[in-house]
Amino acid sequence: AGARVGTATSGPGLGLKIEGIGHAAAMEVPVVIFDCQRKGPDTGSPTKTEQADFDLVRAGSHGDIPKIILAPAHQEECFWFAAKALNLADKYRCPVFVLSDLILAEGKGPIRIPDLSNISIDRGALLRALDIANMTEPFLPYKDTPSGISPRIVLGERGAVQRMLGTTHNETGNITVTAEGIAKASAKLMRKMDTYLREDFCMPRVSGILPASDLILVGWGSTEGAIREAAIRLRKEGRSPATVHFTHLWPLDTKKIRGVFADVDHPDIIVIEGNYSGQFANILEWKLKRDLKRLNFYHGRAIQPQEICEGIARICRISVEV
Repeated sequence: AGARVGTATSGPGLGLKIEGIGHAAAMEVPVVIFDCQRKGPDTGSPTKTEQADFDLVRAGSHGDIPKIILAPAHQEECFWFAAKALNLADKYRCPVFVLSDLILAEGKGPIRIPDLSNISIDRGALLRALDIANMTEPFLPYKDTPSGISPRIVLGERGAVQRMLGTTHNETGNITVTAEGIAKASAKLMRKMDTYLREDFCMPRVSGILPASDLILVGWGSTEGAIREAAIRLRKEGRSPATVHFTHLWPLDTKKIRGVFADVDHPDIIVIEGNYSGQFANILEWKLKRDLKRLNFYHGRAIQPQEICEGIARICRISVEV
């Protein structure tokens, strides 16, 4: 109906609505989903934290769909990423996920009073009645554009009709069953992610000089504070660590990400995350085409700088006073 849409849940609730996420992507309906990750699986430990929903969010759909995943690192960033997610959803007409967790949702931290003048509202290619009246060609609700992004209308807007269906459809919104039509519709849908990588993907935050470091600590989401504190402790022990922190998790620009690590020739790149299987490390390793070390925590509590230092000493076989 034209209103911006956002909802919040945790892993089990997200799992129940996977079909709806695919339906929104197929209809190209903007929606923002906040996932406050907690310890699973199933009921798991519902009052404990984890970073184990990345795989679910990234791959949770039958069929290929466009989706964007953001992961704020602290409470202030949660505020700004909420606004950013709504803009991205409107622009790309796809689901946008914001991965939070118990540390961010129930933790405490100082934030600056937000200056709302720094927030711009971008509704994307949203047409109103005057825009439609001035069009020189028929309105196509799923127009195949170079960017993959089609203009849209508010349902009921005068002068145009928006067909909404999850079945594979052509530019007019009518069902297509030909091989050519199905391939064209799929390519158009996923082309939006190429546009996102060109226009809105943000590189990870890098602290330190990577080629001159003897350790590179990689993280995402709420681990940033603990990782930076661990790096400070390591420097006091004579090490020279650098940190790389991701907030834009998917899709990843392979060429740009490889460029971050291009001049790093030592093997001690350590991905630190709060899950058992190294979910983000698996994707990063695939993108970089190089082996990464993993430091995984799955105990349900906030990751501490001391245990990061202890883990680094163990897996890198170095001496660190913690």
